[in-house]
Amino acid sequence: MALRLSIVLFFILPVGVYGQDAGRAAPLPAPAAKTSPTPIATPKSPAASENIDGNGNYIFRWTDVEEGAFKIRFLGKPVRTVKAMDFGFGPVDRINFESETPFGVFILNYMDLPYRITDEKRLRLLYDDLEDDSAKRGNTILGSKDVDIDGYLGRDFLIKMPGDATMTATINMRIVMVDKRCFQLSVIRLVTNRSVTPEKTKESEKHVKDFFDSFSPVKKPSTDA
Repeated sequence: MALRLSIVLFFILPVGVYGQDAGRAAPLPAPAAKTSPTPIATPKSPAASENIDGNGNYIFRWTDVEEGAFKIRFLGKPVRTVKAMDFGFGPVDRINFESETPFGVFILNYMDLPYRITDEKRLRLLYDDLEDDSAKRGNTILGSKDVDIDGYLGRDFLIKMPGDATMTATINMRIVMVDKRCFQLSVIRLVTNRSVTPEKTKESEKHVKDFFDSFSPVKKPSTDA
């Protein structure tokens, strides 16, 4: 049975709660619009087909992506999509880059929010609640730590998602707020009941680290109120 995961809305941002003039408040609200789960490792998906040659072989390559306020290096060639979301404070475009590879699904997405969250105390409260919310959805948080990304406070998560007897998934995730822009980096790796060699695991972990380390907000988004 194929494992279906929903990662595009790992976090639900309660900006009215964590804005500059707000203290901590109630639990995270549900979004006004829900998205369908994203099928992982679908051979005919655009994110997979971009990295397969005419003979069905994987094309190993790194691709530099730079768009406005960030740069990153993807394993494979990512597909860019835009989806309008509604979180109760108005429509927001979620920009998504996704590359499907034998080492995992590499994803970066971002949204521009109506408020800045620059106070580190409030940011940590937000990240804590996101972690709690993920656990309430049935995920297991294997680890988390705060990280500094070019002077911006973010948090890394290692998440195990529920699966079945034949397949589970782990997600390496980074969330960082850059003024009004919220970035989410993710690498989804499937674990099957087939043997996974230490060599393959080591190689996969290196690709995840290279992907995360390559991210940089090269220019600040607008800070206008």
